[in-house]
Amino acid sequence: ISQSSDMERDFIEQATLLSTREEYVAWEQRCDEFIESLEEQSRIKRPRLSIGNRQSVIACIARLESLKDSVRGRFVHVGAGYGLRWREIETAFESRILTGAVINSNHIDPRRFLEDASETVLERVQCIMRRYDSIKINTVFNGEFVAGDKRANKSIATRNYEIYRCTDQREWYVSRVVEPILASLEEFQERDSEWALSRILNLTVNANKLNSLRAGCHIKLPHEIMLKRAVVNVQSKDNACFAWSVVAALYPARKKVERRSSSLIPTVLNLTGIEFPMTLNQIKKFEALNDISVNVYAIENGIVPIRLTDRMRSKHVNLLYVEDDIEGHFVLIKDLSRLVSSQISKKERKKYFCDSSSAKLEIHSMDCGKLNDCAIRLPSEDKWLEFKNHCRKERVPFVVYADLECALEKMDLYPTSSTYTYQHHNVFSIGYYVYCSYGNSLSGYRFHRDKDCISWFAGELKNLAHEVKSILSANVVMDFTRDDWRKFNSATHCHICEKPFLASSLDKLASFLNKDKLRVLRREFSHLSDENFNLLTRKGVFPYEYIDCSEKLNESSLPPRESFYSSLTDDTVSESDYAHAVNVWQRFSIQTLSEYSDLYLKTDVLLLADVFENFRDSCVASYGLDPAYYYTLPGFTWDAMLKHTGVKFELLTDIDMVMFVERDIRGGLSQCSNRYARANNKYIPSYDPSKQSSYLMYYDVNNLYGWAMCQPLPYADFRWVKNVQNFNFSTIALDSPTGYILEVDLEYPQHLHDAHTDLPFCPTREKPPGKRDDKLLATLCDKQRYVIHYRNLQQCTRHGLRIAKVHRILQFTQSPWLRDYIELNTKFRTLAKNDFEKCWSQLK
Repeated sequence: ISQSSDMERDFIEQATLLSTREEYVAWEQRCDEFIESLEEQSRIKRPRLSIGNRQSVIACIARLESLKDSVRGRFVHVGAGYGLRWREIETAFESRILTGAVINSNHIDPRRFLEDASETVLERVQCIMRRYDSIKINTVFNGEFVAGDKRANKSIATRNYEIYRCTDQREWYVSRVVEPILASLEEFQERDSEWALSRILNLTVNANKLNSLRAGCHIKLPHEIMLKRAVVNVQSKDNACFAWSVVAALYPARKKVERRSSSLIPTVLNLTGIEFPMTLNQIKKFEALNDISVNVYAIENGIVPIRLTDRMRSKHVNLLYVEDDIEGHFVLIKDLSRLVSSQISKKERKKYFCDSSSAKLEIHSMDCGKLNDCAIRLPSEDKWLEFKNHCRKERVPFVVYADLECALEKMDLYPTSSTYTYQHHNVFSIGYYVYCSYGNSLSGYRFHRDKDCISWFAGELKNLAHEVKSILSANVVMDFTRDDWRKFNSATHCHICEKPFLASSLDKLASFLNKDKLRVLRREFSHLSDENFNLLTRKGVFPYEYIDCSEKLNESSLPPRESFYSSLTDDTVSESDYAHAVNVWQRFSIQTLSEYSDLYLKTDVLLLADVFENFRDSCVASYGLDPAYYYTLPGFTWDAMLKHTGVKFELLTDIDMVMFVERDIRGGLSQCSNRYARANNKYIPSYDPSKQSSYLMYYDVNNLYGWAMCQPLPYADFRWVKNVQNFNFSTIALDSPTGYILEVDLEYPQHLHDAHTDLPFCPTREKPPGKRDDKLLATLCDKQRYVIHYRNLQQCTRHGLRIAKVHRILQFTQSPWLRDYIELNTKFRTLAKNDFEKCWSQLK
């Protein structure tokens, strides 16, 4: 598989170097020969553990076919065709009826690609259904993604779905293919904000026979697993393999453990509300119903945990989840040590794991169960994190700013429950402004008002994407002067890679900008007098709830002030805001509410463009990065920090270290320490000199987070301290180049309780009495296995807490590497020339 990946990369690199038709023909022939060899591999029967390899081969074939199509367009005139073609792929999967791919040539919009591919896919499905009564089918969307200078092919797979002759196939395609893929694609790009879809490669379709007479889920295990004799694979004729495996753990059979036919499940287990086949997110409910804890492992380059229980119970079961090309199946792990020993050590003695009695791994199990709800993937070789997005120093060439207006149709006026639908938003107009960073001639505003305005907007974006692509694809010779050439030839450093964003309201942000900064608004309303233009620089008001149907847009007068009422604020607009709306109506000779809506929409969009363009200018000037590349402000400021500090992080590759550090993260304490306090001193009228003087003090400490981030922070050389018993933490300097996090048992002496009762040291996450959820509690109890930074521990012991035992110590290299970036933002806020610059510098 690695060799195939290398060959694929070679073909991609070669494709970029092709310059003549002859070179292209020779390249395509080599590519076809390689694809044929891959198909030969996929037809060969291999052990079950190579299912993933066969799937990788299929994906590689489909990607190469997509590559061929994209390269062919450079050398062969193919006309303005459909842009899609079907490529069938032979495989050796058992029960596989069909594997093929819809190859994309020129689609750039995922939804349009999937919709256009529907006829091709459904035609193949209908052909299969003429031969089979039922099938099981899934699809895989394959695309090329980019993140800065990095490129990677990524896949989004849909779940297997059973199709029968009576199934509405078109409904299946929309609800089980199009919508899940688009939702997953959006979620992926938001979650991993640095990755963006660059090119749609193909949609792979896999169809398998579905034996409707065999409703069971028994799967023959891989030979390597069977040889270890560490699992029990219970045969069943239903989808309850999870339940059968648990029963097999509770009532182990002495002989023929693979054969069970007695109806034990209903009498042994409580399955109320559990649906089969079992899913991972139902296991927590199963545990609560039966007081049984369950861990689930899977085969993925070895045996790995995919679900770990929150709390180990007296009855505990380990299960192995296996898959073939059709379905998944649970089997009982009767000996975890035997199952995974070969991937830990070649020695034959028994190994101890999370659910065993080994003290060290009992600790690991305790951490793991508390902190992890899913499988964890750690960095491997590339464990260093630093700034790499040098391309984001260049401005995004085109940015679109858009807004829409809605009629708020009132819904159920007599609700029968506490939550109900109050209004339905019916969009009646949409406007957008295209801003070109390199020329006003390509910038402009457009809008559309009717019930189909969303479809119009989607079409506009598609056309704009094609237009922008053609503009950016055109190479224009740079007009270099002799001086430019001299600077270029003598340069030693690259000029690029040298070594919701705004939380406030649009009204507030627009008010921060000086009039000379509203360049977009001024350009679009260049014909207005200064007096009329100034009216538009203030965000207007709109009677949203009054307009509950599109017919009201035809009214020829502005509604009364009471009609601007908002149920969200339980108030109407101010008299000054309403007077401003009346003034705009009269000064711009507005005839109907629809015209007022058009002006209101246009002003909103243009003010939004001005606000964000000023924000872009400030960010580029301050940090050398364009925020238009980022989905969120935290994503932007993270990259800005990496760029400014030049720090190179070492990512943790030890899962125990990850969980150890996570336990040291507890959040902020919020509590009422003393419910009532009364001052008694000479400065108050009720002073009683016979009693002891007391004062009430209010402290407002500024920049707590900023101060903390300026302290020495970890960044590299993470390792466990071996000799923890002789470790003297009290002598470590605050600014030491080496820092420590310790796991200790702490004693809280009784004589400190009265003095510390208002704010005890070392808060913990626990369930308060009578409560279901964990809260951060500051208590005077002793602490066991408490994870704490050495500086906090020094503070605790100075105030009288005692260390009973040291369990573990994590050592690391530290420095105040973040201080410069924090001080830079503080400086920007201090030097801010207006409220707008103060606002955005504070946001970061």
